[in-house]
Amino acid sequence: MDLHSWQRSLVLLLEWLGPVRVVFAGGEPADSDLLSRLVRFCNRLECPTHLVTGGGLTPEVMEELVDWGLAAATVQVASLEDGLHKQVVGTSLDAAASTLAGLSRLREDRGRPMRLMVGIPLVQENLASVGAIAGWARQCGADGVFGMLPPGAPAPEGAAEALKAIGEGDVTPGALVRQLAGKDGGAVPIGWLLSDGSFVRSQAGSPVACLPEEEPGPAWSRGAAAPPAWLDAALLAPKSLESRR
Repeated sequence: MDLHSWQRSLVLLLEWLGPVRVVFAGGEPADSDLLSRLVRFCNRLECPTHLVTGGGLTPEVMEELVDWGLAAATVQVASLEDGLHKQVVGTSLDAAASTLAGLSRLREDRGRPMRLMVGIPLVQENLASVGAIAGWARQCGADGVFGMLPPGAPAPEGAAEALKAIGEGDVTPGALVRQLAGKDGGAVPIGWLLSDGSFVRSQAGSPVACLPEEEPGPAWSRGAAAPPAWLDAALLAPKSLESRR
């Protein structure tokens, strides 16, 4: 979609639901040259925004995001070893570190209340290093650390125990903690608006509408039941990442 289509789609969602938290996730949102302008547009609509990224943001883009009202950012770090990190996240560890450091410095310089988190995608190969990643994240200026699952991936054996190593600043969402403990995650469906305009019930669901040509409300109510929403990257963001406004 072009910028106008994104904006019109966001207005339709606002008219249907009121101000909503908008999470830019999936693939690498920073690869889109529309990201900063969409953050600014959402901020004008009083919709708090949250970016989930593997890093690699340019200094210019980071400045725009902070200045134009990004409410929260999560930088994904899967390992302190570059090979494993890149295998899981798709970007280099240096890209993640530079983005984390850059956003931390800019929010301090600008006096912005942006929340800054590190999300650890949990895979079998990194469970033993969760504590080390969390410690590194705090040293780099993260407000908190949480565990998450790569989209659609099953939870690795031992993930629940590994999360305990996060320690101070653990903001892993309750839905994931309950799911890893074998309990109902208790999540609600999450709506995903894809780059082609497809509006989807849950990240793993089927499209129920094409925005902005269709109204999202009626399409949602007639959509098929969603898969377990606790898998969604949009859901796996702590409540502390919501706007402070």
